[in-house]
Amino acid sequence: MKKIIASMVLFIAVMAQTVYVGNPVRIAGSGTNLLAVQDGGIMSIDYVHNQIHAGVTYRVCRPFIALANNANAVMAIGSSNRFNHFIASISTSGAMWVTLYEVDWTNWHSAFGTNREPVNMQRALPTNLFKSSSIVREYPTVTNWGTMLCTSLITGTTGNNSVGSDVRLDTEWVLNTNKFYIIAVSNVAGSGKDVSINMQWYEKTFAEH
Repeated sequence: MKKIIASMVLFIAVMAQTVYVGNPVRIAGSGTNLLAVQDGGIMSIDYVHNQIHAGVTYRVCRPFIALANNANAVMAIGSSNRFNHFIASISTSGAMWVTLYEVDWTNWHSAFGTNREPVNMQRALPTNLFKSSSIVREYPTVTNWGTMLCTSLITGTTGNNSVGSDVRLDTEWVLNTNKFYIIAVSNVAGSGKDVSINMQWYEKTFAEH
């Protein structure tokens, strides 16, 4: 029965992928190994992890040192032709509000803010051939903050041994094209605190999406 199930899985995968015969037998998509059969066993890699191997997963990690009380650390990301499958994590050394906004393309001023080049997480590929299609800006100028999608509070602590905390924006968000998505981290700790914003995403066309 195990051999029958393994054969069915292998057949289904072969229908849409390229098979490399050998030991192990490898089934590949987008130039990377998705599934391998060796010594009667199936070895697989989850889809999100595979996007790193495929060279289409990117990160931007930014520190904001001693962010003033009542000030905001702001990052924005957008693409005109790719759907970004996006997650973000924010760490702080004090109490902060973290808010995600969706902004119309027409309300975005790409000439403002500091450009931050996305880093490809697949470092074994020629990164000049696998560049991100997304625009990432630090402290962009926005005429309209658009729609608030979610907001979370990072709680602070008090005392000599106080520590910060972090928050992750739920699970993966699929970002639309011709929109910009803004992460705003607002310091409400009462004094200057450190912040880090880590953004990670993989990119898909409409057909792939």
